[in-house]
Amino acid sequence: MRLARRGWKVPCMICQHVSGEWFAIVDGLAHDSDPDPATAPWVADVWANGEFITAREYEWLRNVRTWAEQHHPEHPALHPLRPIDPMTTQPRYPERITPDDDE
Repeated sequence: MRLARRGWKVPCMICQHVSGEWFAIVDGLAHDSDPDPATAPWVADVWANGEFITAREYEWLRNVRTWAEQHHPEHPALHPLRPIDPMTTQPRYPERITPDDDE
C-alpha cells in the first residue's frame, strides 16, 4: 500500500487477535485493535487501498527497509510519505528473490 501518491509501497497486513479484535500492521508498526474491523485504525485503509501480496513479497519489502537503514539512508523505503521522483531518485535494491529461486 502506498502512504502517499507515487510513494514507496509499504508492507501492510490485517490481523486478528485470538481475542477476536482486529488490527493492522503498516510498515512494521502495529496499530490499536478493535473488536469491529470497520473501526480499527488502519484496517479499513489497508482493506480498501492495499493490494494482495504474498508472504514472500511482504518479507522482501520489510527486508528492503532494513537494508536501506544500514546502506542507503535516502532510499524511498525509509521515506514512504515522499513521492518518488524518477528524475532524481535512483533507488538501489538488494537482490530480489523470485518464486523460481526456491527450486
